[in-house]
Amino acid sequence: MVDFLIYLAASLAASERRTLLVDCDPQGNATTGIGIDKNAVEKTLYHGLLGRAGASSLIVDSEIPTLKMIPADVELIGFE
Repeated sequence: MVDFLIYLAASLAASERRTLLVDCDPQGNATTGIGIDKNAVEKTLYHGLLGRAGASSLIVDSEIPTLKMIPADVELIGFE
């Protein structure tokens, strides 16, 4: 399923549609699938859900200019 969402987001972005992919998986598969090193990201969806960061500060650029992402990592398990 994650692969499908990555392909869909990348296809929309390649069609010059501004796209935001939000990774809600603690494993961060969509984050790494887009090519983002989740260990190098300072703020993730977890920080946004806790109110420690605003959504705009969580957005990370991808290699496709019209594709942005809010990454996730293992910290998200703590929110559940």
